[in-house]
Amino acid sequence: MTTFAPQPTSPPSREAGRPPPGAALSVVIAEPVPSVARAVAQALRRRGWRTHVMEALAAGPASRQTLSQLRPRVLIIDPVAVVRWREDWLKMVTIVVPGVVVIVWTEDSDPHQRARGLRMGADHWLRKPVAIEELVAIVEAAVRRRPTSASLERPWAVVSAGELTISERDHVCRVRGQ
Repeated sequence: MTTFAPQPTSPPSREAGRPPPGAALSVVIAEPVPSVARAVAQALRRRGWRTHVMEALAAGPASRQTLSQLRPRVLIIDPVAVVRWREDWLKMVTIVVPGVVVIVWTEDSDPHQRARGLRMGADHWLRKPVAIEELVAIVEAAVRRRPTSASLERPWAVVSAGELTISERDHVCRVRGQ
């Protein structure tokens, strides 16, 4: 089996990872330190993102409702900002907001906690301090790789030519089914 990355048919008209004009993508930043949250939000807004800063999120139905209403494209979260944090909270986020990119960043975590968080739905788990420029680049890279919730709902193309089959969803090319 040969895998491949799809190639754009025409050059992108915008810098990769940035929202196109008039279609700003939203980021929810759950960070307990207001000055850090403001700095991250400002860096993302300069790049065309809409931001919503929260110092705390409840781990129950309130956070589900808040995230469902905001429908962020990206969630940047410090577990300290989530009241009654548990890694399975991440699984709930990915169910409530399909296609959301979840970036966890925290000062204190051990390898077991980070691995469990990644398995439960986090796309990245970073240890603070992280340079804001690096965090913004990680957000942009993650968005390039993650389909939007709208694209998750659309049918995927399967192209066949003779013995060759290409699956758009899986990014897999097969010859005679292999």
